[in-house]
Amino acid sequence: MMLDATLSDFTPWWERASLGEVDQQLARLRVARYYCRGRAADLAPILDTHIQRLVLVREEMKCSDGD
Repeated sequence: MMLDATLSDFTPWWERASLGEVDQQLARLRVARYYCRGRAADLAPILDTHIQRLVLVREEMKCSDGD
């Protein structure tokens, strides 16, 4: 069996995404973070990390659009 991989297979999704897609994923993560307060509190730090990463990606996208 031969693997057919392209460069886009290894590119993070946010590098191919639009600003709207990043905003949508960020909103989903924030909702998930809100609901992690109780039983799934151990997931909160993981979600916080992803949220922080996406906020940085979003800011970078906004800056590059302004150039």
